[in-house]
Amino acid sequence: MNRLNIGEVNEWISFYDNMHKLIPAVRAAHIQVFIVPHHRWREGAFKGWKHMNPSQIRANEDQDFAAGTWGGEFHPEFGPQEGDVIVLEHWAQSGFANTDLDSQLKQHGIQKIMLVGMIANTCIEATGRFV
Repeated sequence: MNRLNIGEVNEWISFYDNMHKLIPAVRAAHIQVFIVPHHRWREGAFKGWKHMNPSQIRANEDQDFAAGTWGGEFHPEFGPQEGDVIVLEHWAQSGFANTDLDSQLKQHGIQKIMLVGMIANTCIEATGRFV
């Protein structure tokens, strides 16, 4: 099975170019930004787990999003800024499951959301279905 090279995909879809347009526009419109980070791999993070899904098994084997590495830290240009809400890390695909995203949205009076992220067919789609 061929795995996606995120760098190649980013280039192909002009991810960074689009983020350079989108993020300033969102902030200029005074839209509240919520950042929902993926769980960062750390040694022993899945120790003792009996029910890991295939993505979690692969992430553990590959040490995906390892803390302190590319993908495990916020991009310097797109990371949190003052006033942003940083939600608890999610362990699977949905930004809602086992995080405080729902309560944070409710506490801030948010009724409509716009989802932006890197991999649409997993985290973005799963989060959107949870709404």
